[in-house]
Amino acid sequence: MNLGSSYYSSDDFLLKGYNYTPIGNYGIGFLSCFMLSEKVMVKTKHYSSNVNYEIELVKGDEYVCIKEQKESRPKSIGTEVILNYEEFMNVWNNSIEELTIFIKDTF
Repeated sequence: MNLGSSYYSSDDFLLKGYNYTPIGNYGIGFLSCFMLSEKVMVKTKHYSSNVNYEIELVKGDEYVCIKEQKESRPKSIGTEVILNYEEFMNVWNNSIEELTIFIKDTF
């Protein structure tokens, strides 16, 4: 099973004729999430669908389960990537100031 797919090898990208060679396969470096958290939750919903998908990935686990839930009224669309807050903040010594400096310097 492959989790995710590469936009850069899709027909949509190839037909546009971009002269670009990506350094990664999936654009956002998803596996880097595991440098910040042992557990990653992904929730996603296409704008034209009434189905939500949820997957919880745990570093080192061999198997995953995708939950599918239909909703009568759309609540949200798009994709959320959710990390464990305590593990995430531990990277910056639990300091909001260090995190703020990192974000300002990097982005």
